Amino acid sequence: MKCIFCKTEIVKANFSREHIVPKFLGGEKVIHNICKDCNSKFGGDFEKKLGENDVFNFVRAFYRLKSRNSNKYITPTIKFKQDTTSIGANEDGYLLMYTKPNFDYSDTTIEVDQKESQELVENMIKGKINSLKSDDNQEYEIIKNIKKLEIGEPEDFVLDVDIRIIGELFIKIAYEFACICLDFQYFDDEMAYFLKHMIISDEYDVFSKNINIKFSYNKQKLDFCVRRVCEVAHDNTMNYHYGSSLVNCSNGNYIHKISLIKSHDKFFVLIVLFDIFKCRICVSNDANNWDYEDGLISKLITGRCDGKLINKTNSPFADILLRLRNTNLGK
Repeated sequence: MKCIFCKTEIVKANFSREHIVPKFLGGEKVIHNICKDCNSKFGGDFEKKLGENDVFNFVRAFYRLKSRNSNKYITPTIKFKQDTTSIGANEDGYLLMYTKPNFDYSDTTIEVDQKESQELVENMIKGKINSLKSDDNQEYEIIKNIKKLEIGEPEDFVLDVDIRIIGELFIKIAYEFACICLDFQYFDDEMAYFLKHMIISDEYDVFSKNINIKFSYNKQKLDFCVRRVCEVAHDNTMNYHYGSSLVNCSNGNYIHKISLIKSHDKFFVLIVLFDIFKCRICVSNDANNWDYEDGLISKLITGRCDGKLINKTNSPFADILLRLRNTNLGK
């Protein structure tokens, strides 16, 4: 078994596991033919960059996915003009909208983190004001009768979709899926070399004439996810402060679909993530090197439904995964 990036033989010392769809995006299917070094370099670094993308963070928050390197739920950040609002989740996954309202007192501005309860906020303000003493040790007057916190209504804002980063994700998924489905014969394919070079060099050109790729996203569903995250975070913050029950953004069900198809002497990988992001990318211009008829070659469905993980594959992909799992790694 060889690494699909560097072609080194995989043994026990450099064995690794790679998620075809990144784990932090809810991908559950693991492959085993990427060495530890390549997985760290081309997987970890890339996923870190994806994890900083606002679009994916809102989608992850909507589907109640957790952060890449921790057991905490994701925290997207949005900006309204000059103000920044952070949407986070408590340990149970309920979204809250964190803001920092200002209380002007004399020449001093006191910021209060609104994720705290009303009582804690009052005590915080009183404590901060009491600590602001003049040279003659005269204490400032304590603010009394603080009214309920006001966080305002969710506002409309523009969320820029970075087509480049989405294209990079599709290229990596497509290459890994093609390598698994088409086995080591795919290493010698011209398009395989081209895709791998972009991943290794981190010089992606998703609009290159040498690559046949089409991708789109469901703007209506993406807008719904973002709006719903903001609305639920706003309502939960009010409920969190004043005793009402909290609600989840969604039931957490999501599906990813990846398919390898032969058409007109070419291989294409079709990718659908969350039923929002969609892509078709050519992974080989010479599919006649493989003994397949036109049509669906392999399909992977992974995700979560009713709290249970979904991992469905069909032949030959399932057979290859079984063979990989049964591979006896040397020392």
